[in-house]
Amino acid sequence: MPPLISQDDYDTLAPKNIDDSEIAENSHMSTPAKPSTTFTQTSLQLILLRSLPKRLAIARLVNHFRSKPTYEDVLRLSSEVSELLRDATKMIQTFQSRNTSLKPSVCHNNLIQLSIRRFLQSLHLPFALKARKDPHFYFSRKVCLEQALVVSMPQPDEDFKQLICLGGGMFREIMTLGAFGLCLELITQLEEDSVNLSVDRNRAQRQPYREAIQAVINIAEERLHLGETNVKGYLFLSMALGQIDAMDNGAVIEEGIYKAAKQSATKGYEILISRLAWRIPEPDAGHNAPGSQGGGLLPNGAANGMMEDQPAVNNVDFNFEELGSWLCPATDEIPWASLENFPADFQI
Repeated sequence: MPPLISQDDYDTLAPKNIDDSEIAENSHMSTPAKPSTTFTQTSLQLILLRSLPKRLAIARLVNHFRSKPTYEDVLRLSSEVSELLRDATKMIQTFQSRNTSLKPSVCHNNLIQLSIRRFLQSLHLPFALKARKDPHFYFSRKVCLEQALVVSMPQPDEDFKQLICLGGGMFREIMTLGAFGLCLELITQLEEDSVNLSVDRNRAQRQPYREAIQAVINIAEERLHLGETNVKGYLFLSMALGQIDAMDNGAVIEEGIYKAAKQSATKGYEILISRLAWRIPEPDAGHNAPGSQGGGLLPNGAANGMMEDQPAVNNVDFNFEELGSWLCPATDEIPWASLENFPADFQI
């Protein structure tokens, strides 16, 4: 999004490199700052602060609708941010290697990596798309692939996993964007390998990318279990992976996409249904009789009769067509969607 502030909008000094326990009323003038080489509870903020001007510049650049950035501007900003990222990574690794009680955790490092790398990915993504046809932009394709891999497969950490499974905003979007970047890369590689007749030979090299995409799909599914109600990220990533697997195995691409769409949409529907804290009684079970409580649980203890016009949500027969035109047109509108084009065990 376009940033709402710029460096010209504030003159606040950077915080001192001190711990929280050293902050007290009227003591800010007398508390001396520790050297930058000493890790404190403020160090991570200071690390991110160093890259803030460049991240603001990238946010303005990629959202400027009156002009497009030159590739020279992109390479310059990319080089500057990459250098800041290397310095931040080296500093965190130095802090982590020390035998002290207070040191940055794996979660801290993942947060720093995520906060900076997502700007590199946004900066290079438009040119990475062009790189599919123009080799002059291959560097952007390489940078996007590197950022997507790190973002999609962070260092294992339970705290960070909780954050990306429950957090909103960038914690949801950047993982999905990284996975789609990997999907684009795999599709591009498969197209190139098909021309060079090397699909089978390079399959092992592509496997880590596929595993990273599957890891993000698993996170998207976990988010649905934990409260997420938007299934589109889970659905579309599954469809992209369905296309990749079809291309990798020499199958019909449309069939792979459609089958993955149905399976993931059905799974997402089942997860949402399973999260309901109540179910509506079936009409033939006698639950709608006045004063009857039956076995069904209703929201807020509502009387059963108030819900008699609502469809039962238990034992639902899922109909793929009911997902609406935003997902996929009706099967009779798709030339390749005739049942005769699908395996015998594949039912629409």
